[in-house]
Amino acid sequence: WYFTVQYTVQADDADPLENTVTATGYYEDTPVTDTDDHELDIKHNPVLLVTKTGPNFASIGDTITYTITVQHDPASDGFNIYNVTVSDVFGITPIYVDGDDGDGILELGEVWTYTVEYTIQASDPDPLVNTAIATGEDEDGDEVQDEDDEEVLIEHNPIIEVNKQADVTSAKVGDTIFYTIVVQHASGSDGSDISNVTVSDVFGITPIYVGGDDGDGLLEAGEVWTYTVEYIVQAGDANPLTNIAIVTGEDKDGDEVTDEDEETIPIEEEVCPRLCVDKTGPAYAYVGDTITYTFYVYNTGDVPLSDVTVTDSVTGVATYQSGDDNGNGLLDVNEVWVFTDTWVVQEIPDPLRNTAIATGYYEDVPVTDDDDHCLDVVKRIVLPAEQPGICLDKVGPACAYVGDTITYTFKVYNVGNVPLSSVTVVDSLTGEATYKSGDTNNDGMLDVDEVWVFTSSWVVGDSPDPLRNNAIATGFFGDVAYTAEDDHCVDVYRVVDENTEDVVDNAADVGGPDDDAGASTNDPQDATTRTETGSGGSFPWVLLIVGMIGAAVTLAAMAIYRRRSS
Repeated sequence: WYFTVQYTVQADDADPLENTVTATGYYEDTPVTDTDDHELDIKHNPVLLVTKTGPNFASIGDTITYTITVQHDPASDGFNIYNVTVSDVFGITPIYVDGDDGDGILELGEVWTYTVEYTIQASDPDPLVNTAIATGEDEDGDEVQDEDDEEVLIEHNPIIEVNKQADVTSAKVGDTIFYTIVVQHASGSDGSDISNVTVSDVFGITPIYVGGDDGDGLLEAGEVWTYTVEYIVQAGDANPLTNIAIVTGEDKDGDEVTDEDEETIPIEEEVCPRLCVDKTGPAYAYVGDTITYTFYVYNTGDVPLSDVTVTDSVTGVATYQSGDDNGNGLLDVNEVWVFTDTWVVQEIPDPLRNTAIATGYYEDVPVTDDDDHCLDVVKRIVLPAEQPGICLDKVGPACAYVGDTITYTFKVYNVGNVPLSSVTVVDSLTGEATYKSGDTNNDGMLDVDEVWVFTSSWVVGDSPDPLRNNAIATGFFGDVAYTAEDDHCVDVYRVVDENTEDVVDNAADVGGPDDDAGASTNDPQDATTRTETGSGGSFPWVLLIVGMIGAAVTLAAMAIYRRRSS
């Protein structure tokens, strides 16, 4: 007879599995038995299952936590697994959390839990793949193992920074400014590589790369890339001059990263500090006379001048009289300061020549101009009857602009002892002058001690420069003509249009300091940009007196000569 029996091997069955069978029969109610046993070697096939989980996304610098679980796989036969260890490919030892019942054996139904922490590095690949490996032994001493990967997508957030710096704190038109541009990772950047870095300049100048890259074309953490840009300041540039550098690149995700930096430089305005002095005084004087010199100081530039003084080679330091309209102690643009000084005329030298120097300062830089004067010294003598004499004093502005209408004033003196008739003044430039006043008794005669005034005007041209012209006064005693002459020099300034740089007409009326109409009505500083040529002017004065003294013919000559030159 054959019998069969089935048994499912259990995970907790002993190995080998011993099974005993007993056969029983009866003979007339007497049992007859026999036994037999069987030993079965159990083959153990436990299967490990390790599972690793983590976040889907992380940024560089983030610390992420992986969770690792170890248990029997559903396909496991459930036999115990011994000496279980868990490792991480990053070399970090997982930390056991819980799951074991305390016997150190991974039994069916148990789930052991571990954790691992990892900080994302800038050099990590994207995605970041991390593997957990679990290893153990079955009851046969055979190794059982499993592993699991976890993939984390890295979000890259590099921050690029550009700094632009000039080599100067200010500049003038025509100066070359050297800019240095530095590109690097900014503070707070995650340090991940930046590719396709380009640097541009708002002035349209391509920056020149100097150095800083290790040769791979990637802006890495710690690298400092340097560029340079040169720019020449133009006349039309804004003031202050602002220049912007822009840097652009891509992070590992293909997103654009950019930054910009500006450098602002003030442009120094071009200035033209300048002054002009006009010295006036009598054409002649007698020995013992006290004469007064008047000095007119003009600001012909475009900035105020400080510490303005006038020093004369004969009289010394002149005395300020007027002109500082606002009382600030500065010779401002459009102001005319007046100084005076006196001198007692001596017999020698004759003629008396002296030079005045006006000095002012712009930011400790001296600005000067000079003008001189010549005085004829006349000795007092007793003139015989019917001694004719004439003297001419011509005055006008010291300086004028192209296009100005200037007025010359001619003063004719009778320095003899008889009236003169048919008195005229003819100028070498303007022609015959116009009589204005002086014939106090209206007899048509230049009487003794009368002073006749004539005027004439002229539009200043571009040349000659300086403008020199001579005037001759003529009077008659009987049929004999007596003459005197004097000349004058005007410095010619040019007004230049800032935009076109062309010389333009000023078209203003300008008179001399002795003009009855007043001083200059158009100051040289009205122009924005000036070009000045010429030195000073000159005023020659000639007076000739011839007399007959005594019973015989005595010739007395008086020459009065005055010259101004600068």
